Amino acid sequence: IVLGLIVYLLTEPILATLGFGLSGGLFYPRQSGIFLVILGVGYALAAGDPEGRQPLVSLAIISKAVAVLFLFSEAFLRGAPSSMVAAGIGDTILGGIALLLALMSYKERKGSL
Repeated sequence: IVLGLIVYLLTEPILATLGFGLSGGLFYPRQSGIFLVILGVGYALAAGDPEGRQPLVSLAIISKAVAVLFLFSEAFLRGAPSSMVAAGIGDTILGGIALLLALMSYKERKGSL
């Protein structure tokens, strides 16, 4: 949520820091900030009650997997700034943790049935 607000409110400095130029206006970069806020709310809801909100947990894991694929493909195949490799590594770690916790929870739940 915080990252999304930062991207939305400080779009130009964030783009410059990450190595992106501003060529098409601020709409799409700011829209990305709003998207991050929405994802953050979904992650928070999933974390608050992972067993009761399993579809949100699945969505969080899928979104991290897609983000990893996107970030690494943009960095290595399309020449995006190297900061996208760091973002891909971060999303890989976060997605891996989410997947591990979800699998542990599933295993624990299955054992108690």
